[in-house]
Amino acid sequence: METVLVTGGRGASGRWVVDRLAGDYEVVVVDYDHPGLGVDPAPNVSFRAADLAERGEALDIVAAVDPDAVVH
Repeated sequence: METVLVTGGRGASGRWVVDRLAGDYEVVVVDYDHPGLGVDPAPNVSFRAADLAERGEALDIVAAVDPDAVVH
């Protein structure tokens, strides 16, 4: 299954994008905060916390996830 990294996926627009992609792709949501262990994400959705305004964090997260596509 292809992987899509979605930046800001916990915001209003981001949640809409994640919901639409989750049925067809493995989705990795990157936002400032992790939603916590009590959150029950949709199937094929995982969360990572990172400040993408920091170049090093952005490069590290993209290298770790190795996505097929990025939605920003």
